[in-house]
Amino acid sequence: MKILILSFTLCFFLTLDAKDFNSALKQIKQISSSAEKIQAFNFFYKKTLSPYIKGIDKEKIDAKNLTKILSDIELVAFYTKNRRVVNDYLALFNVLKTKKLAKSSHYQTAYNLLIMCRMLDEAQMFYQKYKKFELLPLPKIKKLKSNTGVFFYSIDTEQENTFIQESFVLSNKTQIIVVAHPNCHFCQRAANEIEKNKNLLSFFLNNSLWITPVDSTFEYDILFKWNNLYPSMELHYTHHEDDFPMLELRSTPIFYFLKNKKVIDKITGWPKEGRLEMLNSKIKKYFQKDLSEQSSR
Repeated sequence: MKILILSFTLCFFLTLDAKDFNSALKQIKQISSSAEKIQAFNFFYKKTLSPYIKGIDKEKIDAKNLTKILSDIELVAFYTKNRRVVNDYLALFNVLKTKKLAKSSHYQTAYNLLIMCRMLDEAQMFYQKYKKFELLPLPKIKKLKSNTGVFFYSIDTEQENTFIQESFVLSNKTQIIVVAHPNCHFCQRAANEIEKNKNLLSFFLNNSLWITPVDSTFEYDILFKWNNLYPSMELHYTHHEDDFPMLELRSTPIFYFLKNKKVIDKITGWPKEGRLEMLNSKIKKYFQKDLSEQSSR
């Protein structure tokens, strides 16, 4: 039934005119499943928004419609993390700039979209050109010789304001991947409770990877502060959502339990009463062998 409803909704988008975009986008935002929502946004972009953008008369379009379509593109880019969507935003942003109608907020949005989609070389060039519009400078990045495959960005402990690209290979063994954000109060609450438990702290140091959702946050100081507070739960900036297709990198915190590169269980959120009992229970369930080996040493 859910698939039929989604298919009907997607087919409806094919008949839309630009004036209907706002109501269509509101419909998509109301889809409860994150995966289906992203699918719908991608479909809307491919079948409706992208063809409309290609047909725009850049000479004749007025400021009101241009600003409106930029806002729609920004929303689609936020959910899809699609670099083609960002390039469409930049193309129309340049039209707005040529017409001398671009505001500081447009420069900041363009910059944030580049960072969010990890188009970091382009973001660096954009910053150098338009830093007067209150843009935050990017940290330095020490790149891998080959940046193919899955990788993330870690704090360089030897050089201030610098990230290191690190490759990552998912193990077939049981492991925990935690999706957390350094500014998330619930993530801080979870880390504080784990920090107070010596056994858990030791376990997480050896058996977990902590990564961020993919957003426009790419600041050294924020991550440095978290890693100083919680050295056993060091956070890394994720490069792209496609690197972890089995995970939902939106809400935080989420504790994913994986085996053979597949999610076998998860814990979502961290309320005031905590989830230590649930966390300990799942660790004992999925890591019984590892815990036995650790206790025998």
